[in-house]
Amino acid sequence: MATRYPRSLGLGVWDGSIGNVTIRWKEAAKERLSAEASVQGTDQATMKALTEHFLYEIAVRRGNTAVAVR
Repeated sequence: MATRYPRSLGLGVWDGSIGNVTIRWKEAAKERLSAEASVQGTDQATMKALTEHFLYEIAVRRGNTAVAVR
């Protein structure tokens, strides 16, 4: 499912790179994703893509090359 957040990994990808930023999802974050998406009234794909897009933008702004979703 395509989302409107271009800087994101695929839905089933939990560890990868966007540009020069590596994004790694920890197990606890993966487990919470569905519930958090439901609370926010959105689907899991959108919540995951938004999280990755936002973390990518912050990492670039701060000069980081890796982030972890905890």
